[in-house]
Amino acid sequence: MEIAVEKERAQLLDHWKQAIQKNWFVDEVAEVRKILAASKGAKNQRSIGESLRYFHDRLGFKAKDTLDEGGLCKGAIFRTQTFIATTQRSGARGPGKTAHIEHTVPINNLATAIINSQFPDYRDLLIWLLKHSVTTAFHEDEKKYLEGRENETDALNLALVEYQKPFMRYQKLVKDGGVVWNVLDGTKIDPLTFTFKDHFGVVIKLLEKVRGQRWLPYAISVRGRA
Repeated sequence: MEIAVEKERAQLLDHWKQAIQKNWFVDEVAEVRKILAASKGAKNQRSIGESLRYFHDRLGFKAKDTLDEGGLCKGAIFRTQTFIATTQRSGARGPGKTAHIEHTVPINNLATAIINSQFPDYRDLLIWLLKHSVTTAFHEDEKKYLEGRENETDALNLALVEYQKPFMRYQKLVKDGGVVWNVLDGTKIDPLTFTFKDHFGVVIKLLEKVRGQRWLPYAISVRGRA
């Protein structure tokens, strides 16, 4: 499995190097600007959701398209063991589909949180998106473990036990022997302990690897971890 995870890691690094050519805190990303504008204006949740999907596509959080086009979950930091073991991957709809990008925090939940948060500026929103845009590459068959919870998470609900722990949605998968890997670090995810703060730390580490140690000011990292 170590060799297989290393191959996935190389894929991940290659995509993020290609996807992030500039410092997004200086050269603003169009999708993030659109999300901010929509949240401040008509608050059209659908338009926010569409822009979130385009932003995630840019990060390689998509099963559709080829690897060269950033598809088949090439940019996913987290991947299930079954997905990793699947050599013949297809993201096309139909009976042969094997690859699925699972929005660990569903798009509709992200959109609602953005509407309710009233972000003051682009930078604050970008930090929040990098911290909370958690996705996992699934084998298509593993979607069964989310029946009844396909479009919901309690990780953003302060009153519930899952608060701040996005992978608790996957407890059925884990109880059945499934494993979610952080392919950047080569470590297994513990759904009961892994938090959004942990996720942001992984994202910062990934950005530093692909774009250099100093492209994110230290203050940004501190604010994102708050």
